[in-house]
Amino acid sequence: MKYCINCGESIEPTVQFCPHCGTNQITPSPDIKASRALLITLCILTLIGSVFTILRATIYLMIASEESWELMTVRGLLYLLTSIGTIIGAVQMLNRKLMGLYIYSVSQGIYLLTVFFALSYYLNEIGDALGDQFAVVVAMFFIVPSVTILVLYWTPMAKQHLE
Repeated sequence: MKYCINCGESIEPTVQFCPHCGTNQITPSPDIKASRALLITLCILTLIGSVFTILRATIYLMIASEESWELMTVRGLLYLLTSIGTIIGAVQMLNRKLMGLYIYSVSQGIYLLTVFFALSYYLNEIGDALGDQFAVVVAMFFIVPSVTILVLYWTPMAKQHLE
């Protein structure tokens, strides 16, 4: 059994046109190639970002001092677990599995909540304008790409390749 290059429905291996959407199965259209390239690019960026976050989590776990041990350890573990979840989600999406999008989305949601919590903690603890601005800039460095990629995964152009 094979799947339509456009709609993803299962079709007979010998058909030239999908009986569901009519797409020619021999030559994929440039739009199909571009949307598949978008999904692959997002997955690669996700894998790179997840490895970076695993390194960041490892640093948090290594530098946790006695007075900040709980907070740093919990953050480090959450970053580590959510990174593993995003890697699993990205690999599943590379294998055209819609479940990968859900795994990725839940992992990213938990990650973003953790970053927002850390930002609010630092804004309450620092209490000076320069420190607050620095904390917001650092948080945006992590939040903006995460939200952007999450939104792009949910576009019809990227989702159409997941079954």
